[in-house]
Amino acid sequence: MKQTLELFVKNAGLSLTDSSTDLISFVLNHNLTSELSEPDKANVALDKLRILHLAKKHGGKDLGLGVWEDIRDVVVEPNNVRRAQFK
Repeated sequence: MKQTLELFVKNAGLSLTDSSTDLISFVLNHNLTSELSEPDKANVALDKLRILHLAKKHGGKDLGLGVWEDIRDVVVEPNNVRRAQFK
């Protein structure tokens, strides 16, 4: 997941941040998901993931399995398809 977000940032020619939460926020703030097949769903999934990261940082115990499934379906897999088209 983090590699996918880092790829978005590098492709946009922007600099990376260290924190996963910061990286997710950066992708959302710069609308880097706009080239995915379902950018609105990707943004919602990433925002949920950002919230999950923040909750875990403060002791939250929710595994967020639904969030990870959404990330896989609307961010990671579509990005893999998009990359394959440019090879």
